[in-house]
Amino acid sequence: MPERVLARVPERVLARAPEPERAPERAPAQARARAPERVPAPAVRRAVAVPVEAQAVRPAVAAQVRAVAPLRAQVRVPGPGPAPGAPERGIFESRPGTGAGPPEPGGPCAFGAPAAGSAADRRRRRCGAVSLLDRVRLCRRRDMTRFRPFLIEDRRVGWVRHGFADRLRAFPRTFVVDAEAVRLASALGDFDSRSRAVAAALRALADDGTITGWRDEDYPVAESFHAAPLLRMERAAVPAFGVRAYGVHLNGHVGRGDNMRLWVARRSRTKPTGPGKLDHLVAGGQPIGIGLAENLIKECAEEAALPAELAARARPAGFVSYLMESAEGLRDDILFVYDLEVPADFAPRNRDGEIEEFFLWPVERAMRVLAETEDFKFNVALVVIDFLVRHGFIDPEDPDYFDIVEGLRL
Repeated sequence: MPERVLARVPERVLARAPEPERAPERAPAQARARAPERVPAPAVRRAVAVPVEAQAVRPAVAAQVRAVAPLRAQVRVPGPGPAPGAPERGIFESRPGTGAGPPEPGGPCAFGAPAAGSAADRRRRRCGAVSLLDRVRLCRRRDMTRFRPFLIEDRRVGWVRHGFADRLRAFPRTFVVDAEAVRLASALGDFDSRSRAVAAALRALADDGTITGWRDEDYPVAESFHAAPLLRMERAAVPAFGVRAYGVHLNGHVGRGDNMRLWVARRSRTKPTGPGKLDHLVAGGQPIGIGLAENLIKECAEEAALPAELAARARPAGFVSYLMESAEGLRDDILFVYDLEVPADFAPRNRDGEIEEFFLWPVERAMRVLAETEDFKFNVALVVIDFLVRHGFIDPEDPDYFDIVEGLRL
């Protein structure tokens, strides 16, 4: 982060997120004496650690850094059973000023921040806007000269990389490939015949390793979200064909305003996309044959054990979209965004094995991690930045505000 950006960041923003899965090996004797015995999930235990000295972030501002880190408490609820030898899963909640806790990487800084909620405080919450803008720009990087259109009945429904188009020549009854485009064979004239033929070709491509991360979950292939699907396609193949995909992403938060905290999840390290990356409380793709609200409630139950009556209170908050070149092909995604204020005593529990642990972070901590690391999954970062804009944590006085907002949607 440039020094000009760093110098205006308030203290609570500069406190880095901890590495929660690595709890301190030892705690002070007095803390160890108070610590209760470990009990099975979902009981709660408290982990106490020794405060550490802060480190200078940059020489130019080292004189402004406090000598001692603020005390923090960490509450962890063990999650579903990990494999033998694997890190323990669970829930972490950061609560400033309530006791000792694990150190934060880099140490905190103090720059004499004004009172919370003041106009000056809002202006100083920029949190390295250049880096936030980088997160947005990452999802807009592509070179369309590397792709040719994917057509069904002369309607463009995707984009195919030239090398992958050559692989599709092996299936002449399904795909017609020329230098200009990849077309679905005209003999495949209806939804069922197209779906069967494409599924057979995709299975062969998966068997030879061309398509990886098979999900056994089908997405619709259509010209738009509300248009009738022309065929169904295995999710793992969607980027290879550059087909537009959809998803539902839920921002789960506790409280409002300056005291707001945001639930963050860590994805399973076995996930085919973004293993171990930070994620939302709930997020999932939009498969064929299910409505948005129904899918959101289903994902809430599977990923966070959110009761249906609570999940139904989620408020639609628009969408983010991007067109991004990836190793698999082209990601043309629209993510429907929802906000949900959850009770302070709610503790998420993962049921489908896709999440390793959950964290409850102050919003400013999530901003810091977004601005300075690549820990968040690339498209999750977009949705969180959109949340920050809508709730005033990034405001129009930020020099990159317009580029950030414009970059959240195609």
